[in-house]
Amino acid sequence: MSNTAEVAKSVMATGKRKKALAKALVKAGAGRFLVNGYPVELHPNMQVRSQLKVLYEALRPYSDKIDVEVKSYGGGYMGQFQATVYAVSRAVYNFFNKDESVKQVLLEFDPHALSGDPREKEPKKFGGKGARRRFQKSYR
Repeated sequence: MSNTAEVAKSVMATGKRKKALAKALVKAGAGRFLVNGYPVELHPNMQVRSQLKVLYEALRPYSDKIDVEVKSYGGGYMGQFQATVYAVSRAVYNFFNKDESVKQVLLEFDPHALSGDPREKEPKKFGGKGARRRFQKSYR
């Protein structure tokens, strides 16, 4: 009975980066890794695909035991990628009951994998076109 309970175990975690949000679902499986419905090898964006492969390779010792499904939205494609890394890292870490060996693998891949990156876009202020840029002053 306990074996079926282990197979049915699943963990969901979220990750944020700027305006991007990612939700990762990790469950016992055979090593599938889907991001927005695409397998890692077939992701439409080449930069994201290459970096997702690096994440997949970093999780190689554990990837044959789990299936990972990620849905990301908002922001740009690199913000979504970073949010995906944070969500997957947290979900895998929690799936393996906060095992220290899993934590070391994740922190070698990205030192902020479990904590995230709190930086946000600075808001625009009055008197200019952006956060710091000002309108040109005319003297004549």
